[in-house]
Amino acid sequence: APVRDKQSIETMEPAELLRQTRVALENSLKNYDANAIQKRLKPEEPPLAVIQDVATQWNSTYLMVNRLLALQDALLLFDMESNSVKPISKSQWKLLQSAMKNLAPFQELTLDLSKASATAGMMIPSAVLLTHKLKQLPDDGAGSMKDAIIEEMQRRFKDLEGKQAISTATFL
Repeated sequence: APVRDKQSIETMEPAELLRQTRVALENSLKNYDANAIQKRLKPEEPPLAVIQDVATQWNSTYLMVNRLLALQDALLLFDMESNSVKPISKSQWKLLQSAMKNLAPFQELTLDLSKASATAGMMIPSAVLLTHKLKQLPDDGAGSMKDAIIEEMQRRFKDLEGKQAISTATFL
């Protein structure tokens, strides 16, 4: 049976969805022979490992979800062959696909700000642009996740423009 909570998956808070997905994934991976299953599905491709996210880096959640989606067929096959695990549900897979759209701008921004040419002057415009991009994304099942991300962005960056060094760097 899929991982369930008292709350419907469709109305679940983003952090709880990711927590339950991690639990389902950890259950699957306890006995998961990733290489063997992936070689059966795609013998011509090298096997992929699961990526764990880091709570303080939003782009790592993007990388984790992206890899989970890449391994979806192998994980589903393993779940079908194993009766001892609680698989990731169809609703969770659908929400993970929607979450990718909400998390993609973070990956893009992380790559931009990781370049050698990145400066402190890019921080304010990047935060504003990222928030704007998120607000423009359609609500396709992960609306509460999008709202939670926007709220957290606003909380984290509310004083950014008030920091003189960063504001000055923005104008230079």
